[in-house]
Amino acid sequence: MKYFKSVLAILLVVVAGTAVWLGAAVSKQRQWRALQSGQMATIMRLGEIPPPGWNRDAWRNALVTPHNVWGNVIYHPSSSEVTLEEMRVLQARLDQILGEATPQNSFDSVDQVFALLQERGRKTEFISGFREEFQGFRHDRSQPDRATLPAHEVDQAAEWHSNDR
Repeated sequence: MKYFKSVLAILLVVVAGTAVWLGAAVSKQRQWRALQSGQMATIMRLGEIPPPGWNRDAWRNALVTPHNVWGNVIYHPSSSEVTLEEMRVLQARLDQILGEATPQNSFDSVDQVFALLQERGRKTEFISGFREEFQGFRHDRSQPDRATLPAHEVDQAAEWHSNDR
């Protein structure tokens, strides 16, 4: 009987320790996920600051790329190897980027988001491809943004481009 009580006491200590550890891990993961969600929302808030000549909806659509790249790179605590403290630092840096964003530097602001990801030194080739693609939006104005043009100019622009072929 004494042996049974000892085993039961040890078992209770192990179960209690496991419950505390599991509770702490779940709490940590919830905090991590909340920070990730905040980071993604901050990136999309850059959509409220379109560059000159861009319609707000078109700019928001363009920001889907950096938003999705961020979500792919900062996906899960174990796969992205980003600690809770690093997540807080990333959120603070994103908040700073957003706070300094203006229509005149909106492309640079998004470029800083890509740079934050590349500073981590993981998936840099993956990030670079999308970063370069996004920078193409800044330089490629050959196709007028249909969302920024009045309807009669959209038809005219389409006609001009079809004649270029």
